[in-house]
Amino acid sequence: MCLKQEWHENGQQRYEKNNKDGELHGLETYRHENGKIWLKKTYKNGVENGPAASWYKDGQRKAEETYTEGEIVAPSIYWDESGTKRIEIVNDTGTRRLETNWNASGQKESQYTLDNGKRNGLATFWHRNGQKKSEYVYKDGKKVLGKSKFWDESGKPTAGSKYFGIFGKDTLD
Repeated sequence: MCLKQEWHENGQQRYEKNNKDGELHGLETYRHENGKIWLKKTYKNGVENGPAASWYKDGQRKAEETYTEGEIVAPSIYWDESGTKRIEIVNDTGTRRLETNWNASGQKESQYTLDNGKRNGLATFWHRNGQKKSEYVYKDGKKVLGKSKFWDESGKPTAGSKYFGIFGKDTLD
């Protein structure tokens, strides 16, 4: 194994990584110029394998992921700079995932399933007060018409949602 290191101009370590037969192997660590850890990842024979995490310059955690043979296998969690969880992604397979998003106040904002990067199945959205706002059904990235449901901020069902598209046309589900 060969240890590679590099330093920032201020003398703080920039990174440290291990190579085995010319490929990343073991722990890889990157640091911000202030010396705090920016990224830690584990590799096996050049492929991400094990926990990975990143942090903001102030040391606040930014993201956590777990890999097996290059595939994310556990929930991925992402936080904003204030420490509020903003996104959690649960991967069912390499191409299917459930994504949940929170607003800056920590309130759940949306949840949906993606297949090959396209929404598929139920997508749910919430008002800022925590009441369910809407549900849409998607197939291959497109809304299935007639399957949407809407609620006002008090939780009372409503008829639908109007919006003005890019051409000013009033559209209803």
